[in-house]
Amino acid sequence: MELKGKFLVVEAVMGKIVESKIVEGEFGEIVKQAAREALEKWNPLEADFIAIRDDRLWRPAGDEDEEFMRMLRERGFIEKTEEGEELIRIPYYLISYDNEEIDDMNYKEKALIVVTAYIGEAYKYEVETDAAELTAGPVTYSGTETN
Repeated sequence: MELKGKFLVVEAVMGKIVESKIVEGEFGEIVKQAAREALEKWNPLEADFIAIRDDRLWRPAGDEDEEFMRMLRERGFIEKTEEGEELIRIPYYLISYDNEEIDDMNYKEKALIVVTAYIGEAYKYEVETDAAELTAGPVTYSGTETN
């Protein structure tokens, strides 16, 4: 299934956002381009190259792009809670190209690129904050959060 629209590409290195851009196009192609860029920066002698796909659940904050939201609804990316509240299931890729394994459950992410849908400024801020925090120190992987 093709997903076209505006997508957010965020690169974080050692706790800082070094690039954050909104790109229009087809999601799969944007992810592949980001992976190619990360691959060029990757040192295979020092780090793993990891691309992980996940979905993030997001409660609409009120600033979402309505046209994109309509497309997400049509394609089944909007879920309703038992209370009738809408949650957006947002495709999310994390591409790590500089990292260090601390032990079986902990990695220190040093540099990564996140590719996800751009649905509004509140979501963009959360993605940027998460990317910076992930690269700021050791992280235990525990799954996807909801805001």
